[in-house]
Amino acid sequence: IYPISLFGTSTPNIGSGITAEVLSLDMESGVTLTNNGSLSITSGDLNINTGATVNGNGQYDLNGNFVINGGTFNPGTSTVTMSGTANKLIAFDPVSFYNLVINKTVNNRVSIVSNVTVTNALTIQSGDLLVAGFNPSSLICPQLNVPGGSELNVSGSLTLTAGDLVINSGATALGNGQYSIAGNFVNEGTFTPGTSTVSLTGTGTQGISPNPTSFYNLTVNKASGLAQLGTSISIANTLDMVSGN
Repeated sequence: IYPISLFGTSTPNIGSGITAEVLSLDMESGVTLTNNGSLSITSGDLNINTGATVNGNGQYDLNGNFVINGGTFNPGTSTVTMSGTANKLIAFDPVSFYNLVINKTVNNRVSIVSNVTVTNALTIQSGDLLVAGFNPSSLICPQLNVPGGSELNVSGSLTLTAGDLVINSGATALGNGQYSIAGNFVNEGTFTPGTSTVSLTGTGTQGISPNPTSFYNLTVNKASGLAQLGTSISIANTLDMVSGN
């Protein structure tokens, strides 16, 4: 297993049922990689530099950083898994994923230092997730379930376009950023609000439950439907009723 650098007009292809394993992968201008199988990067980074393109519907397993520096990642229906035992980044240019999986060892995190969109499913299996507060960084995905033992830190912005934010027993959500939620706010663990703003933006009935929860800023901005309390809440700074009930 070696670190690999690709230059020129090469067009490597990982076919369905094929597994490729490298230490790291650095792609330069003119290179187009198509992955419909499985690509495992065992210790280093995936660097997609200016003029390089990655396509395909396959599996990516990264122990290093996922870095876009001017290149293009076309996700298709692929799954990118951030695994391993150290803190790693998704950086720097905006990027879309189809499926993104966080599978780090306990107390290790993936930091989003970019604008990231997940169109199908973001899954935290283990480890922590940070949406950084500089650049500024953002994460958009349909819904998010934070499992016990994991921490979600939103210092930038998190937008859930379709479903719930679920903080399971033993999980923690914190940070001073922006939470925009189309579904329910389900707190079965610990929510530490900092100076964050939580906005309920869906069109149906949205609930806040089941644990008593403290917010710093809470905004209700619904085109239709109700915001419904299923527990006691406290608001340290501002309750802003923009629209909805």
